[in-house]
Amino acid sequence: MPQSDNKDTTDSPPAIDVHLDVLNIEVTCAFWCDKLGFEPVGEVRMAGTFLEIRSVERHDLPGYRFTFHCCAPSPAAGSWKGSLKRICLRVADLDETARRIGDDAPWVVTPQEARADAAPLRVLDPNGYQIELRGDPRAGS
Repeated sequence: MPQSDNKDTTDSPPAIDVHLDVLNIEVTCAFWCDKLGFEPVGEVRMAGTFLEIRSVERHDLPGYRFTFHCCAPSPAAGSWKGSLKRICLRVADLDETARRIGDDAPWVVTPQEARADAAPLRVLDPNGYQIELRGDPRAGS
């Protein structure tokens, strides 16, 4: 059995841990951290394999963790029709989150369309997972 060359640095397991297969773990983690405000909390690499796992959390979503599994060279599940439909996230500042994403990712529902229809924003992450963004009423957004 392959040995882990990095220990899992996560603390106790969260109440909800969503696992997603991704093609490029670096690009995925950068998007989720830089654009959606998450922070890395752990990673595992298995020596001699393609397996790499990284987890991210957001301080304003206690008990929730997203864990990414690098599945190269296989396609990521988010790119398949019939896979996970969408992930809905509340963000403290919807306009600021949209500004950070900018044109770096394909929009399904753009900020302009969302304002016109009073709809949530929708954007695709680097693996084709649809992320629905809603303002957090607790933050006054």
